Amino acid sequence: PGDGLLHVMTLGPDAREAMLAWLEDPDSGAAAPVRLRQARQVEVAWEGSGAHLDDHFFDPVQQPSRMKVGIEAAAVRMLIPAAGGRER
Repeated sequence: PGDGLLHVMTLGPDAREAMLAWLEDPDSGAAAPVRLRQARQVEVAWEGSGAHLDDHFFDPVQQPSRMKVGIEAAAVRMLIPAAGGRER
């Protein structure tokens, strides 16, 4: 999140068999057959199935649905202990 971009991996239907083969031996040194894209915001559209985002599950819906995902600026604040155990 430090660069303000989402790093989105996608896998097309034509790469399904290659992904299954890669999952059999992910430590082979070969790259996973996914496409990596960067975006400030991602919108996903679907119909007739459920969805899962992080630890949130959405029930199946019959009408077209959309979900927008993005990163908010300064949404996370990190606290780092100083020497001696006190926060700064």
